[in-house]
Amino acid sequence: MRNVGDAPSAETVMTLDVTRAEGDVVGHLTIEPASLAAGQSATVVTPLAILRPGTYRVVLDPGTGAKDARVENNRREVILIPGVF
Repeated sequence: MRNVGDAPSAETVMTLDVTRAEGDVVGHLTIEPASLAAGQSATVVTPLAILRPGTYRVVLDPGTGAKDARVENNRREVILIPGVF
C-alpha cells in the first residue's frame, strides 16, 4: 500500500478484499494498524492462495476506515497466475 497524499496517514486498521473478476470472494483480511508518511509505501504479505489464473480485484480499505482524500485509487484489477515458489 502507498500513501499518495501530501500528509501522513493516521494509524488505522484497514481491510483488504480480494475477489475474482466474476465476483467469487477469495479472501477478506484485516491489516494491522499502519501509519504511512506522505509518499511512503509498505508491502502487505497475505496468506491467500491464488489457485486459478485469472483477473482479480484487490481493494484496500473497502469500508473506507481510513480518511482518504481520494478513495478511487484503493482498487486495482490485476491478472494473477499461480506458481510454485
